[in-house]
Amino acid sequence: GKPVCVIGLGCSGRAAVELLLDQGAAVTAIDDADTPELRELAEPLRQRGAECQWGKHGVLTAHFDLGVVSPGVPLTHPQLAALRERGIPVWSELELGWRESDCLAIGITGTNGKSTTTALIGHILEHARQTVQIGGNLGTPALSLDALWAEGTYAIEMSSFQLDLTRNMSFDIAVLLNIAPDHLDRHGSMNAYIAAKRKIFRPGRLKTAVVGIDGPDSLRIYRELRLQGDLDVVPVATGRRLLDGIATNGGLLEDHGQAICDLEAATALPGRHNWQNAA
Repeated sequence: GKPVCVIGLGCSGRAAVELLLDQGAAVTAIDDADTPELRELAEPLRQRGAECQWGKHGVLTAHFDLGVVSPGVPLTHPQLAALRERGIPVWSELELGWRESDCLAIGITGTNGKSTTTALIGHILEHARQTVQIGGNLGTPALSLDALWAEGTYAIEMSSFQLDLTRNMSFDIAVLLNIAPDHLDRHGSMNAYIAAKRKIFRPGRLKTAVVGIDGPDSLRIYRELRLQGDLDVVPVATGRRLLDGIATNGGLLEDHGQAICDLEAATALPGRHNWQNAA
């Protein structure tokens, strides 16, 4: 029965509206775009009771208990600013789903390689006969994934946009592959972009952090995490040996200095960047 405002009616936004309607919320959804395709996709939501508003018609002044925002919505969106000014909590659509899940959750981020790594984690878990669902930024919205029992695992690719909009979301296992300048028009500065990426390691459920240490920014984050005595922090490096982590060294995948796999034989994962993903 609580009124909720959803900003953005792309794939993620529509999945959020579906979940909110399932939970009995009174949903008002807005999207600045107004195309026949979007209206058609949102029509089932309208038929279920969601109020859909299209185009730029100014800020909604109705009372809301919660705002849910899609990752593609600019942080300067006037409706988002209005909700925050009124002290109304704003969640990403991923945080909405996270609060409903007791499953093991793996979060994967990085400037490059996160889609490949997320898919590879899912592939490995499936071959280990584990129940797994993969989604997030690489295509399938996390809220559209199948519900899993407590022993299942979600592997979720997280963009900097999505991480920037999380407030309390915490993964059981978090992976940071690398950091390079990207999306600075969205985040405003390199420091803000790095801060968004670092949110993958928010404490709470976090037990294991996997960090690529080839770059200075991610190396600094690794060193900061190592100071947390209750956290298992695993470094990942390429082109050299690591006695305390996972590395690729001359095409060999090594676990604490011991070779376990010849990556040059893995023709589906060519090149140093994919070797890092495998590590």
